[in-house]
Amino acid sequence: PQRAFSLAASIATNQLMEMHIDREDSLLRSYWPSLSPLRDSLSKISLIIESSHPLLGLPQYTIHQIVQVGGLTVDAPFPTVDEDIDHLLDSSDQFAVLINASSIESMHQIFKPTLNALL
Repeated sequence: PQRAFSLAASIATNQLMEMHIDREDSLLRSYWPSLSPLRDSLSKISLIIESSHPLLGLPQYTIHQIVQVGGLTVDAPFPTVDEDIDHLLDSSDQFAVLINASSIESMHQIFKPTLNALL
């Protein structure tokens, strides 16, 4: 039953992506005309880092490219992005990565190998 559910979930996810990818691509291009096509970008993804917590999250099927990093989120208002960071993200021709660690209570408690892997 688990394999059948996993197969059905994968097919449904793929179908949903196919239904929306062209619309999402045109929306992204309206803001960033020089952006590479969304299908090409998605095909080049080799690693996805996902915020999760084993006690709060629901069990889910994942692939080996998804690495779950444990953390607790807080119900604080989301801070605005600094102008420098906003300019950096908007001026990139290819891609930019922003790691927001605002929901991690104490950065010094993260194991050094994990922190180095993120950076």
